[in-house]
Amino acid sequence: MSFTIRPFVDADYEAIARIVSEVDQEVVTAQSLRDEDRARPERYKHGAWIAEVAGEAVGFTHYQQLPAFYHPQKFDVSVAVLPRFRRQGIGSALWHQLEEGLTPFDPISLSGGTKEDRPEAIRFAEARGFVEKLRNWESHLDIQQFDLEAWQPVVAEAEAKGYAMKSLAELYADPDWQQKLYALVMEVRRDVPTSEPWQETPYDEWLKMFEANTHRYPEAYFIGIHGDEWIGLSALWHSDEEGVVTTGLTAIKRAHRGSGITRALKVKAIGVARADGYKKTKTWNESNNVRMLAINQKMGFVRQPAWISFQKQIKSES
Repeated sequence: MSFTIRPFVDADYEAIARIVSEVDQEVVTAQSLRDEDRARPERYKHGAWIAEVAGEAVGFTHYQQLPAFYHPQKFDVSVAVLPRFRRQGIGSALWHQLEEGLTPFDPISLSGGTKEDRPEAIRFAEARGFVEKLRNWESHLDIQQFDLEAWQPVVAEAEAKGYAMKSLAELYADPDWQQKLYALVMEVRRDVPTSEPWQETPYDEWLKMFEANTHRYPEAYFIGIHGDEWIGLSALWHSDEEGVVTTGLTAIKRAHRGSGITRALKVKAIGVARADGYKKTKTWNESNNVRMLAINQKMGFVRQPAWISFQKQIKSES
């Protein structure tokens, strides 16, 4: 099959959204991809190429540096080809283009991922030197079937222990809410298992990306407060998929774990989403995160195929 590979241009967002939505079976819009790129601070490198057959975009490859895991020589990468155009050498050609495009940056490692039920993608990654680092279980909850009343005692118990649960929409009145949220996120995310170590994102960069995120759902973004201290959060986000919200960071400061506040925050957020008519929420948890997996299972989340994080070590970090 004859195909060409060319650099990405702004008009390609629609094509990439179409390819990602078909390959990953996740609804993604061109506007979301465009907004994400525009919100990314300038120092984080990124680039992409498109594969075309008879003028049709059938695949792409992409590299980026993730602010939460930033290292000047580490990159998150992806290669995607529409199913009907596979086994034609397009994926391999895109991979070679990606390697060539990254050469000037002298990368020391590359990261990427795919779902465990995609053996072809797993073989593609392993054949190019990637090894599995961890698995994140995807889980879904039917919001409209969630027994909200049965979980109200959990909220009442947390309140009896002196915890308040406020949505970000309510906390906008606090003139220091951005700084408080930033400090909380930077602290609690350190204990979330990842394939790469967390890096401290500078405040100005974090704030730019947070405020530019068009999926922000402040009414269902809940903060746990004890006295005057912000001690944890559980956040829902709008998504590009109709009727679906995604669960973002849910984490509590170590001194307050075991208090029941985690479940209470999740119940409060789900209650808002249910009242707003959402049908489903999706969440992801590292396979060894026994505590959070147990909470989700008890709340009725149903496990889906896991996302596998892969890494290719090119050279020593030293």
